[in-house]
Amino acid sequence: MQQIYSDLVTIAYAKDTETITDCQELAVFLATELCNADLKSQCLSVNSLTKPNKKNQEESPKEDSDISCRLLSIAKGDLDDVTHDACYNTIVFIFENSIQQHDLSILISTLNDLICDFRVSKTILKNLKTIFVIHSHDQCEPNDDLKHLLLQATKMLNKLGATKLLDEIFVFNKSDFGQILSLVNRIKESHELDPDPVPASCNLNLNDTYKDDESDDMTDLMSSDDIENLGSLSKSMVSETQRKQLTKQGYKLIGNHSAVKLCRWTKSRVRGHGGCYKHTLYGIKSNQCMEMTPSLACANKCVFCWRHHTNPVATSWKWKEDQPEYIAEESLKAHLRLIKELRGIFDVKSERYQEAQTVRHCALSLVGEPIMYPQINELLTELHDRHISSFLVTNAQFPEEMEKLSPVTQLYLSIDAADDVSLKKIDRPLFRDYWRRFEKCIELLKYRKERTVFRMTLVRHFNMSDQMGELEGYARLIKMGEPDFVEIKAVTFCGTVHDNAITMNNVPWHDEVIKYAKALVNITEYNREHYDIACEHRHSCCVLIAKKIFFVNGKWHTWIDYDKFNNLVTSGVAINALDYSIETPSWAIFGAPEQGFDPVDTRIYTKGRKKLNKDLSVTLNL
Repeated sequence: MQQIYSDLVTIAYAKDTETITDCQELAVFLATELCNADLKSQCLSVNSLTKPNKKNQEESPKEDSDISCRLLSIAKGDLDDVTHDACYNTIVFIFENSIQQHDLSILISTLNDLICDFRVSKTILKNLKTIFVIHSHDQCEPNDDLKHLLLQATKMLNKLGATKLLDEIFVFNKSDFGQILSLVNRIKESHELDPDPVPASCNLNLNDTYKDDESDDMTDLMSSDDIENLGSLSKSMVSETQRKQLTKQGYKLIGNHSAVKLCRWTKSRVRGHGGCYKHTLYGIKSNQCMEMTPSLACANKCVFCWRHHTNPVATSWKWKEDQPEYIAEESLKAHLRLIKELRGIFDVKSERYQEAQTVRHCALSLVGEPIMYPQINELLTELHDRHISSFLVTNAQFPEEMEKLSPVTQLYLSIDAADDVSLKKIDRPLFRDYWRRFEKCIELLKYRKERTVFRMTLVRHFNMSDQMGELEGYARLIKMGEPDFVEIKAVTFCGTVHDNAITMNNVPWHDEVIKYAKALVNITEYNREHYDIACEHRHSCCVLIAKKIFFVNGKWHTWIDYDKFNNLVTSGVAINALDYSIETPSWAIFGAPEQGFDPVDTRIYTKGRKKLNKDLSVTLNL
């Protein structure tokens, strides 16, 4: 039987001055993310917790009103005209990592007064769960003085019956979105999956009798992994608010956790305006490609992500699973409905439109982390049985799942940084051991038999510089994982969101991407010996570096024989990347005049249209 928690989380921040403090700003960020996770929150200063609750004093004056304070009101679930029927109330304390701790000292003094007062029950705070957060710009451990005060406060809270919701002390700042989201997820998981029995009564009074319950202490010592494994996995991954936001952005949601969306390149090729970079580099037909994901949830919150962070984030699967047959069938139906909507566009090519009715490729890279879906291998089988190729992208945070993964047509790892500091800055991962997981996934890639790819998204001022150390870092990762290909692509600007620092100034030009690719190939002896630039797609600002084993008889073989791959994977025969690789056409080769644009299509130069009309008018006047 689960404990009942209040849906209101109180965030108490240290505030020693009249101006807005860093702790206060962090509290606002935390409150915003709690709201996104469907948890209500209120922000109060720590100092206000120690002051009397005036409303209670005015309405019901008692002889013991001198010991009434807002902290006790929160523990009772009665504050500012809001009474909660739920039993347990959560409070997050935020303190600055500094020597001066005025608010914390006052809190300790107040707790000490309550402990020493014979009128106060020693279980007065028994329904209060606490979390401690330290705001630190450099994420240093709390100083010794602060540690001593926190230990003192914890002991006093325990003496009054309060317990920790999460055992450890969190240290981060307002820009550490991954850590903030991780904390929010753990709060929500603890609320939903706490195994303790429901107490008999939610009513608190100053004369409660003391009861010693060791089971509460044991619960506090449980790890987050233990908590995640408890309870029934019956809820939907996407909340109603998230569902509305994703639908507004053009996603077609499938069941509890999957989605499809029509790629702009699918629409472009149906109209004869050119295919995506996968068409240029690997020979897919963009008009026959479905972009989908079996898991909208992700373990990262990348600064350049096009999903605007409206989908859920998590470090493990804890939702009701849809069956792979259902996901495959319903995704195809939803995709084909989107294709039919193109029928009314004036320049749609009839032949391309008819081709698009048959899906031959699936890009498992829409949003989220596909590899999180527990039945991903069964879903891949469903796709391959339908003669649909699979391009699966993972953020390199789930090594165990990757090790169990069945063969796919092409397996991608998103390599967004060359070192742990940069990766945390750009990917904002939720896992604390994100770098260990990242490197483990790269090591595993070396032993995969299908075609493997490093996908590098270049973001100027984030993970792209002329520094030798950065290039050497990427080269080290390449040597570690030995990918068949390295895709280097400029970040795509998708607009501004409230917590996104990306602007058009962060988007590199195609020539800069080429320069970076050349520098990466030549940075180490290993790279020069094993890799070279093979293809480019200027329209996407994308360059492909390939292993030289794909340069056969003086020709690059980066394209894929999809029928042969399907025969190999469905027959159960061991596959090899070269087995289903075929020659790349001349127009896709790096340095070709077409620059990766298929000559059978007609390119539309929208940005140059006004300039062209202006030049024509000048010519006519002459």
